[in-house]
Amino acid sequence: MFPSLPLLLTLLSLLGCAPDVIGMYADERAAALLTSTGVPSGWQPDARLRISPDALTAAISTALKSSVSGDLPATSVSLPLGQSAQMQPSLTLDKATISPTDVCSPCLEFDGNLLGKVRWNISSLTGSFPFEVAASGILAIEVENGKPDSTGKSPKTIRARLTEIRSIKVRVMEISGLGVNPSSTLEKSIQNVLLQRLQPIKLTTLDTGSLLVLDLRLATSSAGLSVDLLTDVPTGAALPALPAQASDVEIAISEASLLGLARRAAFTQGPVSMDVALDPRAIMFSGDRFTMQLRLWRLIGKGWWRDYTVTGKVRVENGQIKLVPEKVTEGEKSPGAGFVDPMAALFEGTILSTIEKGMRQSLPATHSEKLGGGVRLASELTSVEGSGGALIARARIAVLQGTGRN
Repeated sequence: MFPSLPLLLTLLSLLGCAPDVIGMYADERAAALLTSTGVPSGWQPDARLRISPDALTAAISTALKSSVSGDLPATSVSLPLGQSAQMQPSLTLDKATISPTDVCSPCLEFDGNLLGKVRWNISSLTGSFPFEVAASGILAIEVENGKPDSTGKSPKTIRARLTEIRSIKVRVMEISGLGVNPSSTLEKSIQNVLLQRLQPIKLTTLDTGSLLVLDLRLATSSAGLSVDLLTDVPTGAALPALPAQASDVEIAISEASLLGLARRAAFTQGPVSMDVALDPRAIMFSGDRFTMQLRLWRLIGKGWWRDYTVTGKVRVENGQIKLVPEKVTEGEKSPGAGFVDPMAALFEGTILSTIEKGMRQSLPATHSEKLGGGVRLASELTSVEGSGGALIARARIAVLQGTGRN
């Protein structure tokens, strides 16, 4: 039996009004893959890296110690009657303090106490004496662009570079047998050693493969080093006010910018199994919980889409950020939509790994990199939480002193 004419006209009308799912997906994909290129004046950061004063002090102190410890170049001091004493100083760092300074911006000032010993000889006479050094200097915090990778992206290294020795004061405790005070000679030698040996200290390298930064601003204060970041996500949003820093180092990014990165990764990957593509359309974090609005697109024939709400936990496992989906709730769907397991599609896609990798690789030296002066920084993720529209990953830093100078 054939359908009646009114019913046939109704069916034809419905078919004619069926949504163009493939075209809709193409439009969403084009929007998700857009990137910002210009830097607006007065931009607000959508991500921020913070390094605490204690972490800065540990890194810079260890670099100072590695650079100056050991034997210094041999020198001589003039004596009466045309004689001279040959001196071999050795030095080690006792302690150092780091503080912000308004001498330049952004800069830090270091004050170091060093302990030394001089072995001397005059003809056949030999001896030794101890000395102390009070040294201070200025470190400029600056950005160095690295070598471009195969995609033309250059990693950005934030480093502290010695720009000025403000003061070197040597106090010789005893000079028995030498006859003259060699303080001024030692001061010149130590100043030269600091200027020559203290290489720029790398504090962190931003992984531009996961988080492309259009611009950044550096600031030092009593709270440490703050790096405001502007990502290339057009749909990003400015960071909300963040809670007080509670760890050595942390990276925070707004939910809107994190969503933009996740959507870019999902649409770049394209369909997974069964010609289904993933589209994260919203993501929110609260404490250790997340909620994601996820659309699955079926891209075969006329296509269809179906929406889901995914909830779960965000946590740190074995030093890695993990998003662990726990529950899925069905939402709206297009006419004729079928069913695909959203959990299976989610784990097969790149959304979760993109968020995890982007946060992890924006922390300082998660792979333990050489900083200069034989020093390495290694950071270990300790916690992650959502707060007021941002996701914050926190880590503790270990400063390791290697061998040799670089």
